[in-house]
Amino acid sequence: MYKTLLFSIDSSPGAKKVVQTVLDMAQLCQSKVVLLSVVESPENSDPAHPEQASPEAVAALLEQARKLFEQRGFEAETIEREGKSSLRDL
Repeated sequence: MYKTLLFSIDSSPGAKKVVQTVLDMAQLCQSKVVLLSVVESPENSDPAHPEQASPEAVAALLEQARKLFEQRGFEAETIEREGKSSLRDL
């Protein structure tokens, strides 16, 4: 089905709720998971989640997620980018 799943993750409660769904999909499809998170500039960051403007916090979030997926037996790659999250405009 899907060889690779891209999971855009941030520190929001919504992202945390989706983790189990991504785990289920990865298991169903026997997929590799790519975890992506954006370090936002302070002027573009969500005031409710200022940690997204911290490269250290985003790196820690990605590492925590990578470990979770690997503990469940899935290959997981992390990608950290700087910029403006496309989800902020939805």
